Amino acid sequence: MPIELNITKFVTEHSFDGWPNNDDLMDFSGSRMEHGDDAGRITWDHCVDYVESGEFADVISPDDYDECRDYIRDFGAWDDDEINGWSDTELIALVVQFIAGDLRELVSSDTAIKSRTVDCEAYEEYQAGASSEDMCGRAYRGDDGNWYYFLGN
Repeated sequence: MPIELNITKFVTEHSFDGWPNNDDLMDFSGSRMEHGDDAGRITWDHCVDYVESGEFADVISPDDYDECRDYIRDFGAWDDDEINGWSDTELIALVVQFIAGDLRELVSSDTAIKSRTVDCEAYEEYQAGASSEDMCGRAYRGDDGNWYYFLGN
């Protein structure tokens, strides 16, 4: 069953004028070009440290862990034994990495790159990309002004 995560605090902590900030998000989900040969380890360690700090504790409840595992299981990248063997910290750190990567899609829209900021126009471009399946589109701003992340298929 899909879950909707309120990621407002995460976005706010890593934002500029209320919009996601690529420089901060790169710490959680960055490429080899950005971090060098150890990009995977660098971003993974940052996600684990963030989860261990307790900053993400109110976003995913233990009741949601099975849903998170089921969502990840559908990728086919890991077998059941590996997924079931992850600690709660590792599971949540992977979700943080997904969220950061998807928010970086928003920050990477053509409009955001040209204006060097994310604004309503860039967000509309991101939504259009999600509608056409050119972008993931799992992160979105609700009518209430909060940021959410859809975790499910």
